[in-house]
Amino acid sequence: MMQGCGNEIFSIFNRFHRLKISSILPGVSSVEMGTLKTIEHCRKEKEMATKETDAKEPDSKSIDAKVTVSEVVRYMRVAAPAVSRTLRSLEEKKYVERMVCEGDRRNVYVRVTEEGKEVLNECNRILSELLKSVTEKMGEEDMNRLIGYLNKLEQIAELEIEKRRQLK
Repeated sequence: MMQGCGNEIFSIFNRFHRLKISSILPGVSSVEMGTLKTIEHCRKEKEMATKETDAKEPDSKSIDAKVTVSEVVRYMRVAAPAVSRTLRSLEEKKYVERMVCEGDRRNVYVRVTEEGKEVLNECNRILSELLKSVTEKMGEEDMNRLIGYLNKLEQIAELEIEKRRQLK
């Protein structure tokens, strides 16, 4: 019984992975969209932290919220070469810019361009409409329950994977 459930879960996740959401996005893959979202998320987090520091210490110098490539790698939990490939593709499309830190050339900053922000806003609009439609068809109560179950499943799986990692 349990083995069947596990197989069915992985089968469903695999089918979700193959949904080809990028086919409805405006010229970006789902990985590229996720990378743009991550860069903006990290930037906003840094901005919020800077605002909190400024409020506590009014004399402190405000730091521009710059995001490093390594922060993007850490947040996405993806190998650095994969993130670099995606950033290169986004750079070619003029959706991101990379800048080398003047003080430490090992640090590379990345930011979403205005063009990139427009594409990201369009992606968010499209996905929001999709999710709204799916939620209406599934029912909000069922959707909230599913979200709760998936969060619980992910947390338990993460703990189990960590346990097995430590046994190696």
